[in-house]
Order: sequence, then structure tokens, then C-alpha cells
Amino acid sequence: MTSERVWFHVFDGDTRNCEFKAPVIIASTKPKSSILDFRLNLSVPNSEELDGSATGNQIASVLSLWPHIPATLSFKSCHALLCYRDYAGTLLDLAFEDDPPNNFDEWVKIVITMVSYYPEVARDVRQWSERRYRNQLGRPRIVTSKHFHELVAACADLYKIWGELTVK
Repeated sequence: MTSERVWFHVFDGDTRNCEFKAPVIIASTKPKSSILDFRLNLSVPNSEELDGSATGNQIASVLSLWPHIPATLSFKSCHALLCYRDYAGTLLDLAFEDDPPNNFDEWVKIVITMVSYYPEVARDVRQWSERRYRNQLGRPRIVTSKHFHELVAACADLYKIWGELTVK
């Protein structure tokens, strides 16, 4: 299945000058350098005003990944971001099973950003995560989830381009 989604864009120069729309913008700040400048275009899920406040544990978990996000997120917004995190971790455990990267947490952020960027992917990942908890599954069949292979392929492409990514 061929997707028309753009998961990342490689830009030669400073990411602040890139106008291309993609979840992840990557720029090499120095020619032939393994140090990369990443711009992650995280899309924080909207929630209704009557949604209610997030719990302290939810806020702490989200802020550990994204310290720049306001701590006033709603319950559903935090829940969605944490669903993306669980999906990303499970996907990466399988994708890098034989050769896990040293910067696993950065990869989790990259996958979260990719998931959050496209509303249909975000919705499907939330449903996957909710089924996981509703059915009390430790590791549900993620490989059969709708976007698994597409996201793994995007991660593999990034990994092939730079091998072990060094995030600035």
C-alpha cells in the first residue's frame, strides 16, 4: 500500500527557514556532519472545554517528553499524547528489536510527532491504545494496526539515511 503522507522532509540548511509541511523537518547544520537539527511539528490534540483537567500524573508524563507544552492541557489531550507514546514505544521495540538505537527516547518523540500530525493516524492510534487497556493486553497485535508498516518504513528510511541519529 502506497501512502501519500509525507512523514519527514530533509532540508539543507536551518530548519527555521524551511517552509515545507511535514511532521518532522531534518536539517544538517554542518555538511557531512552526524549532528542534525530537528524540528518536530507536534500537533497537540484539541479537546472540548468541558473535558476536564488532566491528572497530575498525566501532566508529569507529558511534560517529561515535551517540557514546552502548557501544563493546562485537558484530560483528553493528555490521554491522546500518552496513547501516542505507548504506540511509539511498542512500535519501536519491534522495529529496532535487533539493533535498538541509543537515543530511543528521541525516536519515541519522532514517532509521536508523526502520529499526531495526521488526524486519521492519531485517531487510529488512540483506538489501538484504548483497546489495549480495555482488553488488558500487555502487547496487543500492533503489527496488524492500520499504520504500523507505514510508520516502521518511515523510521527505517530515517535510520538508513543517518544510521544512529544524533539529535541536537
